[in-house]
Amino acid sequence: MRPALVVADEPVASLDVSVGAQILDLLNRLKREFQLTMILISHSMPVVAQMADRVAVMRTGKFVEAGPAEQIFGSPQNEYTKDLLRAAPVLPPFEPLPSDRSRARDWRENIPGTV
Repeated sequence: MRPALVVADEPVASLDVSVGAQILDLLNRLKREFQLTMILISHSMPVVAQMADRVAVMRTGKFVEAGPAEQIFGSPQNEYTKDLLRAAPVLPPFEPLPSDRSRARDWRENIPGTV
């Protein structure tokens, strides 16, 4: 079967983050490989940002804003869309621990209660 349209309703909502990432990667690969159109339904703005070319935001069953993903994420016009984006979790940048012992010792000295 080679469908032209796939509807994915919360495809990773109940999955572990790492498994969900694998599923999203697979869906993106299938979109490219088979030139699929995908309707993705999700409450997760980070998922939408990773998957969508175009975004339509709905509130109480009505569209409140729609357009290219860059526009919706970069310059949302509707207050509800702005609220959704503000509510999305944002992780701080990952900073690996120092790898050599001298730097690690310096790093630990800044934490009260460490040796």
